Amino acid sequence: MKKKLKILITAILTLTSTLFFAQSQDIKGTITNENGSPLEFVTILIKGTHVSATSDALGNFTIVSAAISPTFVVSLFGYQTKEVIVKGRIIDVQLILENNSLDEIVVVGSRNPKKSKLETAVPVDVVNLAKIRNTTPQTTTNDILTYLIPSFNSSRQSSSDGTEHIDPASLRGLGPDQVLVLINGKRRHTTSLVNYQNTVGNGSVGTDLSAIPASAIKRIEVLRDGAAAQYGSDAIAGVINLVLKDNAGLDANVTYGETSRNDGKTTNLNLNYGAKIGNKGGFINLTAEFNNRQKTNRSQNNNLIIFDQSAYDNYFAYDFAADPAQARQIDDNLLAQNGLKRDDFNFQIGDAKIKNIQGFFNTSIPLNDQIEFYASGGISHRNGTGYGFRRLPSETENVVFSIFPFGFQPELNSVVTDLSSSVGFKFKFGEWKLDV
Repeated sequence: MKKKLKILITAILTLTSTLFFAQSQDIKGTITNENGSPLEFVTILIKGTHVSATSDALGNFTIVSAAISPTFVVSLFGYQTKEVIVKGRIIDVQLILENNSLDEIVVVGSRNPKKSKLETAVPVDVVNLAKIRNTTPQTTTNDILTYLIPSFNSSRQSSSDGTEHIDPASLRGLGPDQVLVLINGKRRHTTSLVNYQNTVGNGSVGTDLSAIPASAIKRIEVLRDGAAAQYGSDAIAGVINLVLKDNAGLDANVTYGETSRNDGKTTNLNLNYGAKIGNKGGFINLTAEFNNRQKTNRSQNNNLIIFDQSAYDNYFAYDFAADPAQARQIDDNLLAQNGLKRDDFNFQIGDAKIKNIQGFFNTSIPLNDQIEFYASGGISHRNGTGYGFRRLPSETENVVFSIFPFGFQPELNSVVTDLSSSVGFKFKFGEWKLDV
C-alpha cells in the first residue's frame, strides 16, 4: 500500500512540474511601423500582469509568459496602442501612427547636434507650469524657477538702485547676460538697466523674467549647460525656453500671502482665456495678471554716530570714538531735545514695493496645409518703490541741513514698461520648412 502511495505522489509531482514548465514559455517577436521599419523602445505588456519588455534598435523583443495564449498590449508614444492575442512563440506586430498630429516641440539643444538624447550628458529640465501654477506659493516666474530648477538663482536685491525693481537671474552661478531666454523658441530682449552697486550680475544686462506673467506659461524648458555653439555667447550659462499656453477654456486664480512679520503682503490675480480658431488646430490664448507686493523691512538699531560730533573728533561709529559712552550720550541728548528716537534713523532694508500689471497673448492660425500664421507678445507695466542707503546728520558732506536737518533716506521710484511681440509665418515646401 505504501509503495503504491509513493508511486502516486511521484506521478503527481512529475505531472505538476511538467505542466509548470510547459506553461512558462519564451515568446519572441518584432515590432515595425507601417513601412516595415523596426521600432525601438516599444513597450510590450502582458495584459493583467506587471510583466513587460522593451524592443531593441532592431525592433526585437523577448518576454517570458506563464500563459499559453497571453494578450500583449503594445504601445509607443505617437502610435496607436494595440492589443494582440498570442497563439505561438513568435509574433510580429505592426504599429500605426496616431491620426492626430503631435504638437510642435521646440527642442533646446547643445553640443554636437548628432548626439542622440540618450547619449548626451546635457541636463534639461522641463517644468509643466500650467499644472502646478495654482498650487505653488510663488507668484512670479523668477520665484517659481528659483524653487524648482537646480542651479537657477534669482534673489531679490535691496538698496541696489534699479536692480531691486528687476531681479537678475542666473544659471550655474554665471552672469545674467550669459543666460539666453526664449519665448516659443524666439529670443527674448534684455532690459535697459545695467546692474551695479555690487549686486548679482554686477556690470551686466540680463532678461527681466518678472515681465512675463507665470499664468501665461504652459511649460518651461531649461538647458542647464552651455549652448554657445548653437546660440552664441549669451547662452554660455544655459538656455531657458518659455512655451506659452495654447489651451482653450477659462482659468482664474487668486493668491495672497505675507511674511511671518506681517509685512511683504503679496496679492496675485490672474485670468487666462483660450479659444479655438477654425478646424485646423488654430487658437488664441489671452492672459491678464495683476501682482501687488508690499515692501519688507528687516532694519534694526545700528551702532553709527547719528549727529555731527566732529568737534569732539568722533566720526562714523561709536566704536571708533575716543569715549564711546560719551559719544552715545551726546546723540541721546540731541534725540531727546528734538523729540526723536533711535528707530527714526534705522535703515530701510528689505524687498521693494512692486505693483505689476501684465497682459500677454499667443496665437497660431493655419491658413492652409502649407502656411501657418503665428504671433505672441505682451505688455508689462510696473511701478516700484525702493530705498537707498540712509544719509545720517553726521554725514555733513551728504546732507543739506537747510532741507534735511535730520538727514534722509533716498526713495527710488521706478516706472518700467515692457513691450514685446513676435509675428511670423511658417511655410512647408515638401520636406522643407521655412519660418519668416
